[in-house]
Amino acid sequence: MDAVRSLGVTAVRVLLTGGAALNPAVQTVAGQVFDVPVAVPTPGEYVADGAARQAAWVLSGERPEWPVSIEATLTPDPRPAVRARYRAAQGLGSLARP
Repeated sequence: MDAVRSLGVTAVRVLLTGGAALNPAVQTVAGQVFDVPVAVPTPGEYVADGAARQAAWVLSGERPEWPVSIEATLTPDPRPAVRARYRAAQGLGSLARP
């Protein structure tokens, strides 16, 4: 989020998708780290939807506006200590095990 903001972009929300998006712990941490509302859409095939949207855009020349149904929006709960831990971890490199 810091990199996005450094480009002059004002973030109004984080949209969580994927299997982990429904995990309350992931939702909580996202609200603590990103300091913007966290929106959780109704589960769906968002990768396929995105590919179809891009194809439609190329074919029509216009970006299609397909609505996203939001299941929940969580209020941010900024935690500077949590953000500081993530910032400190940025320089650790790969954590993959051999």
